Amino acid sequence: SGNALDDVQGFGFNLAHGIPSIIELDLSRNNFRQFVISPKRSPHLRINLRGNPLSRVDFLTLVDGAATKTYLHERILFPMNTIKETRFRGCNHNIDGMVPLPPAFDGVISVYAYEFSVLKGSLKLWQTMHSLKTLNLQRSKLTGTFEPLSKLTKLTSLDLTDNRISGSFKWLHKLVALESLRVELNSLSGTLDPLSELTKMRYLNTARNKLTGSLHGLRRMQRLKYLDISSNALNGTLVPLSATTSLHTLHASDNDLKGTLNVFRKHSSLQEIVLSNNKLVGTLDGLKQLKVLRHLDVRFNYLNGTLEPLTSLSFLSSLMLTRNNFTGTLDWLKHSAGLITLYADINHLSGTMDPLGGFKSLEYVNLGFNDLTGTLDGLIIHTSIKRLYLSSNRFNGTLRGLSNMVRLKVLNVAKNQLIGPLHEIRPLKLLQVLDLRDNKLVGNLEGLETMSMLSYFDAANNRLTGTLDGLKLLTSMSILDLSGNHLSRTLDGLLQMTSLTLLSLNETNLTGTADIFARFKQLQSCQGCCAVDDGGVLRCFTVREETKPFLVNVVGGCKANLCGRCQGDCDSDDQCLDGLKCFQRVNWEDVPGC
Repeated sequence: SGNALDDVQGFGFNLAHGIPSIIELDLSRNNFRQFVISPKRSPHLRINLRGNPLSRVDFLTLVDGAATKTYLHERILFPMNTIKETRFRGCNHNIDGMVPLPPAFDGVISVYAYEFSVLKGSLKLWQTMHSLKTLNLQRSKLTGTFEPLSKLTKLTSLDLTDNRISGSFKWLHKLVALESLRVELNSLSGTLDPLSELTKMRYLNTARNKLTGSLHGLRRMQRLKYLDISSNALNGTLVPLSATTSLHTLHASDNDLKGTLNVFRKHSSLQEIVLSNNKLVGTLDGLKQLKVLRHLDVRFNYLNGTLEPLTSLSFLSSLMLTRNNFTGTLDWLKHSAGLITLYADINHLSGTMDPLGGFKSLEYVNLGFNDLTGTLDGLIIHTSIKRLYLSSNRFNGTLRGLSNMVRLKVLNVAKNQLIGPLHEIRPLKLLQVLDLRDNKLVGNLEGLETMSMLSYFDAANNRLTGTLDGLKLLTSMSILDLSGNHLSRTLDGLLQMTSLTLLSLNETNLTGTADIFARFKQLQSCQGCCAVDDGGVLRCFTVREETKPFLVNVVGGCKANLCGRCQGDCDSDDQCLDGLKCFQRVNWEDVPGC
């Protein structure tokens, strides 16, 4: 004591790692400003920290509530009048009935945070800490309502992300100092109306709860910069947001919101808008003045009109318009040269791909299920595209325009009128998914041997001829459909595909014995897997457990109840029944086995 120490590691030990040989440590009247203590690793240590300018204390790995209370109250002598911030890291205990810090800390601590911890219990522990300004208790298992926090009127930041808090916002209406509120991933219900008095709010995230009602409670939040209310059951129009002109980020997807986008005419600071999966109508005219907008996602709505209002949005890097009723051409995008992501599938767009010829930054493109025409030659300059979906249009010509896309991993040009041979895409060595079905492609399968990473190949219903020899080196293949072509000779080209799960060879002229199919131990579905052997006998292969067709069925999410085969929407394997894997798809790709 009585020196100018500010770190104990110079003594050759670290309190976070434990010092079991020491039972009393006097560090009073030194210069410690931050301190890290692990009660679990030094359970008998008594520390005197009085007389230090201590402003932050970190506690590591507290695992027992009762023992922690004894430790903190009896074995640590704190400088009560200086500590402003406490952080509990890597803790795991039930906090009900426990007082982690002596009552004298009330009125002093302003930041209270649990990091990388799993807590159980309610919020009662903090109900008397009236001077708290920041409370961070994210990603634990806390339950109950907001009631214990109703008198913490000095709170400016509250983070309860990913807990099990229930009830409504009615207990928060007096916390008028709040500037940041994060309560996503809980079980909150009721409306946003109790938040109407929180006019200082700058950051608000209530995503993935069970909130209902309108956006009326947000109408007075003129300082709001970040708003995420996605994945609730909110309804009404966007009109209450007309006064939130300071917004730079808005996420309100997966609700039941209606009305038009005209409410954003004065939101000149908006950089990100996500409004997918609602019931919005009208045109994009309300976005004309959003000069700094970088990300726009209005997928799965009922919007219409042309893309002309986007002409002035030169900073756009991500544009997602899937499944609306947009018409007209892509010419209106010619000023958005910085576009990286363009999803405008399932609309009524027409014209050619030529307007995208100068977009050298494009990486992800989905324009499937439109009425686009012409050839793909205008894409010859593109080298950065990684995923390209152009299925179900009216493109013609050859695949030559894709030959420079050396970074391409997914290519889907199914259901067009493309002609020519496959060897024109030989340079696409990184391809993992290739869907060419229902075109008029000709020639043999040679040219694909360079695509060693290819795991999904569908070229059904074309005019391909020759043998399967061009596939011999594709050992990563999992799904292969060559039905409806004019292939001939034997099946030897499949011998190395030991990972095959789905195989379709319907209406081909391939010959050989059915014995070859039995080698594919992972095979789940085998359509057209019959062959005439040398003796003229028809032999067929059937998988051991006969499978029936499964239709992809979006049941609304796999969190409450685990999803079965071909059900979605899942986010990880943990949300699927035992033995099933979650297949993440960007839009409407085929799901293996479904």
